Amino acid sequence: MSPRKPSEKRYIRTRQAIIDAARAILLKDGIESLSMRSLAEKVDYSPAALYKYFDNKEKILDALREEGWQRSAEMQAKARNPQAHVIEQLYTSGVVYQEFARQYPELYQLMFNLSESGPKQSLSEITDAVNFNRLVNLIQQGVDNGELHFAKSMSVESLRWLAWFMSHGIAMLRMTLMRNCQEEFDQVSEQVLRDFIQSFGREGLE
Repeated sequence: MSPRKPSEKRYIRTRQAIIDAARAILLKDGIESLSMRSLAEKVDYSPAALYKYFDNKEKILDALREEGWQRSAEMQAKARNPQAHVIEQLYTSGVVYQEFARQYPELYQLMFNLSESGPKQSLSEITDAVNFNRLVNLIQQGVDNGELHFAKSMSVESLRWLAWFMSHGIAMLRMTLMRNCQEEFDQVSEQVLRDFIQSFGREGLE
């Protein structure tokens, strides 16, 4: 691959600076405060200049969503230990999921809050984005090697949905109803996550 031209590097740097500024606005003032005008003021550009990099506000939000999915995947990959027992891997994945939501609340909420004018996604596209299939395979591995067990009436995919529902619920509660008592809520939610994962394992978590 040939090295990028200086003009291409400047374009990439400026585009990323716009994305970073948009994320700062979301974090401080919420999505309602983000506009091409407010963003232009933040980066000291004219609104017209921003259109060289993004067609509209929704394209900027799309870029932020993509950044969120990428950061989340990177955190999961960094924490992954294929040599660990399946139950430990599942617990670690849940902890990292919560840590991502804690570190990047503005990205997390945006990732799960598509606007009416935003891109329409199918169920398979959404579950691919959150590594749904990898965790289904991980749970199946645990069942096959005898590490996990659950009622015969529940499928592996149903268990994965249940785990995701719970993880997302914890993350959203922390950002909304429980935001003023996060330390206490984190203790409760960590124990709930541990108990949930442990209830399906034949051996306890360390």
